[in-house]
Amino acid sequence: MRDYAREQNGGAIVMATSVDERFPPENMLDGKDSTFWMTTGMFPQEFVLMLRAPIQVSKITTLSLNVKKLSVEKCDQDRPESFEKVFEVELANRGDRLQTEVHQVNIKAKYLKFTLASGHGEFASVNRVSVVGESLTGNDGDDEDLAGRPLSGGGEGAATGFAAQGSFGRGAY
Repeated sequence: MRDYAREQNGGAIVMATSVDERFPPENMLDGKDSTFWMTTGMFPQEFVLMLRAPIQVSKITTLSLNVKKLSVEKCDQDRPESFEKVFEVELANRGDRLQTEVHQVNIKAKYLKFTLASGHGEFASVNRVSVVGESLTGNDGDDEDLAGRPLSGGGEGAATGFAAQGSFGRGAY
């Protein structure tokens, strides 16, 4: 099983309620614990993760700092227009230590919406998001997306690849 949230596996942030070019949402998908997406200091904050294809998700993991209440919703449609709640959790205040949340799930998803409803401080960060499961399309190749386009994995911005396909961009959907 692979981590479908990773950019190199086709994961992309297609919407984020706050964007700071120093701490972009794409940092959550690079697989590094040392990079992160930073909120702008108000709650709630949200981001939507698009998976390269519908996935049978078995595990969702987040690594964060100062998040108090987190919820995750899913959408298995081609467009992220209707979401269903997967889970909601209250996270303990760990001071300056990262919060690791691992949730075993059994869902089908093309999009996942993460909502940071509140924080333990004025700002919160999400350092990493991991979505483990199996492809429902049988196309598990590393070299192209479902339309046969090469996967760049080279840090294209959230609005770049997806918005260019005529859909929604960062900040609204």
